[in-house]
Amino acid sequence: MPHLSSRSMKAKSREKRLIHLQRKINYFFKNPSLLNRALTHKSFANEVGGTENEKLEFLGDAIIGMLVSEYLYTHFPRYSEGRMSTIKSAVVSRPTLARKAGDIELGSYLLLGKGEETSDGRKRPSILANAFEAVVAAIYLDSSLEQCRPFVVKQLEGEIQKVSRKGFGRDHKGMLQEYAQSEYGFIPDYHVISTEGPEHEKFFEVTVSLKRVVWGRGKGASKKEAEKAAAKNAWEYILGFSGKLHEDNFANSKKFKKTLSQR
Repeated sequence: MPHLSSRSMKAKSREKRLIHLQRKINYFFKNPSLLNRALTHKSFANEVGGTENEKLEFLGDAIIGMLVSEYLYTHFPRYSEGRMSTIKSAVVSRPTLARKAGDIELGSYLLLGKGEETSDGRKRPSILANAFEAVVAAIYLDSSLEQCRPFVVKQLEGEIQKVSRKGFGRDHKGMLQEYAQSEYGFIPDYHVISTEGPEHEKFFEVTVSLKRVVWGRGKGASKKEAEKAAAKNAWEYILGFSGKLHEDNFANSKKFKKTLSQR
């Protein structure tokens, strides 16, 4: 049996790992080097050599956005442009894509530098989300948009359906935070604006705002309940469920968007 060098053994091991991933995603590459590049973090490329995946991330981001937009346009013809945009923003956000990458254990296939490897880089949401985008781009470059669509739809269809429903079965505060971070780069602030009742039966009123622009208001028997109600009010307004915010307390939609864009 011929002696295999350490480098050859590593290459064979990597090849097997990539085949395993291709089985998992149900797509087999004509050019497997594209998949390997999609999984190569810049920290690895800087230390070992090779081409990192940042350009593929850029392309994959655009492809995912287009395919999700296409899905929304086709499956939700009665939704307004604003509502579809909001759903899309939540679905293509970093937290969502990182979860999807986790579902297929993408982190275990990444090539990372020593620093990232020792600091839990395989579990870092930003790295996982970027790798997911890069894999989508690799599939596209290896084949076509038609071949890429089934993978994206399979991975994100459930998330689209979930986010498109009122209530979504998820915590409104979490969804609002994901949306705010993805769309504007800020985390919503919650403020108690009034309390009523005796100490043992206090009733709280809370507003939620982003950079001093109020999004919603809610009341509850605890601060936590009031914050949840405020987040729900804001989320329903964003998706158009409640029509408009209370005119005496909140900015209208155009002023809201204009103010945020100036910050």
